[in-house]
Amino acid sequence: KSYTLVLKCHVDLAKQKFPNGILGPDLSCIARTSLWDHGLNYGHGVGHGVGAFLNVHEFPYGICGCPMGQSAIPVTAGMIMTIEPGYYPEGEYGIRLENVFVTEQSEHEDFLSFSALSLFPFERNLMDVKSLSESEIAWINSYHERCLVDVGQELLQ
Repeated sequence: KSYTLVLKCHVDLAKQKFPNGILGPDLSCIARTSLWDHGLNYGHGVGHGVGAFLNVHEFPYGICGCPMGQSAIPVTAGMIMTIEPGYYPEGEYGIRLENVFVTEQSEHEDFLSFSALSLFPFERNLMDVKSLSESEIAWINSYHERCLVDVGQELLQ
């Protein structure tokens, strides 16, 4: 159940269309809703910038719940950042599903979307498919198809 909830958080933000110039805190909520619906949360930001100075958590932008700092930078096309929701029941285990995305113009004027840059398949054996919506399943299937086409041969070696 926990894996699927974290996966839903990841997918829901990854497939979201959003206004150009939105701030990180506005996106953060999308990647927490499935956990919040079950009274669960995680104590870290949803994502961070990648590629400016080759640090792990790079400014000037990111997706966290605070309206200041890196989340005060408007999200625009061409930004590279992570989406990495998680869940960590104390003393038991931890789950974090992290991927790197680039923001790009969506099919809607003045709206952006995410496109995955790092490709790793999600663990199907841990998914509770009955808990996933049709649009979440469609996104996961499309993403897995891209993994297979783009890096599938490498994964088999």
